[in-house]
Amino acid sequence: MTCASSHLIPEKNKVGRPRTVCPHHDELVELGIEMIQWFKVHPDALHISEWYSVEKFIVDNVWDVMIQKPEFLAYYELAMKLVGKKYLDKTSNVREGASQRWQRVYFKDLRKQEDEDAKFNSRLKAEEAVAVDETFTAKFDKFNQAITDAQASSKALKSSDINSKAEAKS
Repeated sequence: MTCASSHLIPEKNKVGRPRTVCPHHDELVELGIEMIQWFKVHPDALHISEWYSVEKFIVDNVWDVMIQKPEFLAYYELAMKLVGKKYLDKTSNVREGASQRWQRVYFKDLRKQEDEDAKFNSRLKAEEAVAVDETFTAKFDKFNQAITDAQASSKALKSSDINSKAEAKS
């Protein structure tokens, strides 16, 4: 397979945006096998784009279509695991910070679990906020009622005081 096959680089239409053209079934299988072999020969590769973008000159929008194709998906997932292994290996050339950051990219199960944890924590915080809001509202309502009662009582006292003063004058 040549690195700049005509179907891998989308041609611009005369009108509208460029269209994405994906390789055919047999070619996807061939590319998948080639990709796996390349990552086995280049174990120091840090990102899958080193193969598809630099080595094969496949543009991102074509790549995005390729990885959705069932005949290519298994190869893609295996390549992700091959690259991802070095992010767990303390002796690899990946620094710890980058390792932490990229584990979500290479390990979908980790990303899924972290996303579920984040959703759970977000729902928990929202429920706590509602509970705090309800407690605050109840206390505020009681406070507001106490102020209203005090004002009414004060008005009643003033009214009674005015009436008693008026009666004393007469």
